[in-house]
Amino acid sequence: ADGHIYANMTGGVSAPIGKSLANMAGTGLKYNSSTLGDYQFDVRFPGAPIYDVMDAPFNAAGNGSTDDTAAINAAIVAANAVPGVIYLGPQHLVTAALTSITGNNVVLKGRGDYNGGTWLIFGGAVVPTGVVTFLNGQYNRMLDVWCVSSIADASGFFVRMQGAYRPHIKNVHVAGYGNGFDIDRCIGATLEDCQHNDIYGRYGFYVHGVDPDFCHATNLWRCVAGTNYPLAIVGTPAAWAQSQAVVVGNIRVANGAIWQCSTSGTTSGSGSGPSGLPSTSTTTVHSATVTDGTAVWRFAMGAFSGFYMGSYAHTLLMVGCGVL
Repeated sequence: ADGHIYANMTGGVSAPIGKSLANMAGTGLKYNSSTLGDYQFDVRFPGAPIYDVMDAPFNAAGNGSTDDTAAINAAIVAANAVPGVIYLGPQHLVTAALTSITGNNVVLKGRGDYNGGTWLIFGGAVVPTGVVTFLNGQYNRMLDVWCVSSIADASGFFVRMQGAYRPHIKNVHVAGYGNGFDIDRCIGATLEDCQHNDIYGRYGFYVHGVDPDFCHATNLWRCVAGTNYPLAIVGTPAAWAQSQAVVVGNIRVANGAIWQCSTSGTTSGSGSGPSGLPSTSTTTVHSATVTDGTAVWRFAMGAFSGFYMGSYAHTLLMVGCGVL
C-alpha cells in the first residue's frame, strides 16, 4: 500500500527490501537506470533493495537537530541482512557510534556532494572509536557524505574499515574530528576524492595491520589532509621550551599538539607546556586559550601525519594526494 515490498525479518520486524518503480519518482534512484554516482549498483546487483532512511519504517528526521541514530541503525541492520543501498537524507545528527556494516555489498549513500548533499553530524557526549565502521564485509561502499562533529576530541576515527575486503570510500569529507580514516587489516581498500581537515588527533589517513593480519594493497586517489593555523605565522616553528620568550604568531610543539602564541610573554619555568584541547566544542577549540607562564596559546592542530603507513601494512599506492 505504501509502495514498498516488505520481508519479515527475525523477531517479527518488517523491513523494506525494495520499492516499486511507481514509488521511485523524485528520488533519483531507479532500478534500471541508477548509477549511484559512478557506481552501477543495480547493474552489479539487479533487484537489490534501497533502504531510504527518510521513509517508513525508519522515519529519520533528516533535519540535523533530531537524533537519527536509531533510524540509521535500523536501516543498517536491514541492509546487513539483505544487502542493498542505505540512502541517507539531507542532514543527520548521530549521538553514538553507528551499528557496524558487516554484510557484503552494502552501500551507504549520501544525496549529492558535500555541503549541497548529506551531512552526517556527530554530536554525542562520548567520542566513539569510529562513527561509521565497515567490519569484515566484502565490496562495501560509502559515497557522497560530509562528516562533521560538534565535539572536539583528539581520539577516534570518523570512518573505519576493519578486516574488510575491497571496501571503496568515495567523495567523503571529514571535518572537525580527531582522526579521519582508519584502514585496518583490509585487502584492496580504495579511498577516492576523500578529505580530512581540521585535525585534532594524529592521523588523516591511517593504514595498518596487526600481526599476523596484514593490511594489503591500499589505494588512495586524490585524497587530502590538512588544517589551518588560527593566526598569521611568525618565526620558525620549534619545540616548546621552559622560560622562553615568545611573541604572537610563534608556533611551538608540545604534548602531541601544535600551538600558536596569541599573547606575547615568557613560557613557564616548569612542566612540559600546554596540553590537551582547550575546549570540547569545535566552534571554540581554536579560539579558547591556554595560559603558560605569562604567554598565552591557542590550539592549532594535533601533531598529525596526513598519511601514515603503520606496521603490518603491505603496498600503499597514493596518486594525486596532498597534505596542507
